[in-house]
Amino acid sequence: MSARSPHLARPPARPPAPPRPPTSRLRVPHFPPQPASLLSPPRPPSPPSQPRPPRPAHSWLLARRSLVAEQQCVLREQHITARMWIEKSQAEERADALRSRCEELQATVSQWEAWQQRERRQQRLRRQQALQRWTEQPEELLTHLLADQGLASVQSLPTEQRLQLGRTLVASANLLHASSPMRPPGL
Repeated sequence: MSARSPHLARPPARPPAPPRPPTSRLRVPHFPPQPASLLSPPRPPSPPSQPRPPRPAHSWLLARRSLVAEQQCVLREQHITARMWIEKSQAEERADALRSRCEELQATVSQWEAWQQRERRQQRLRRQQALQRWTEQPEELLTHLLADQGLASVQSLPTEQRLQLGRTLVASANLLHASSPMRPPGL
C-alpha cells in the first residue's frame, strides 16, 4: 500500500517569496515639519497586534436593517418635501382665488361709489333747479310750504301766524341770497 491515491497526494510546495529590499535603499518622501497646532493629539499606544474579534454571523442582518432604515428616512424626507410642495401650491391657489374675489369686490364697490356720485349729482341738480324756480316764482314756494302744513292759502292763517310766516320767509330768503351762509340759531 505504498501507492497513494491521487486525491490524497500532497500539493506541491510553494516557491519561496522574493527577498525584501533593505530599508536603506527605500525612498521615503520627506514631509516638512508641521506646526504644533496642526498636529493631532497623541493617540494612546495601541496594544500589541490583537486579532480582530470575529464578526458575528448576523452582521448581514444588521447591515440590511441599517440600509432599510436609511431608505425609510430618505422616503420620509421625500414625502415631507412632496407634502410641502402640495401645501405651497394649495396656498398659492387659495391666494389667487382670494385675490380675484377682492378684485370683484373692489369693482362692485367702485360701481356703487359711481352710482352714489351720480345720485348725489342728480339730487344737487334737482335742488338747484327747484331753488332757481322758487327764486323766480316765490308764490310757488309759498304754495308748496302751505300745502305741507295742510293749508290752502295764507288768508286762512290767523294774523299772528301770517306775520311769523312772513318773518321766517324773509329770513330764509336772506339766507339763500347771502354770499356767506349764516349759522342757523342754536348752532
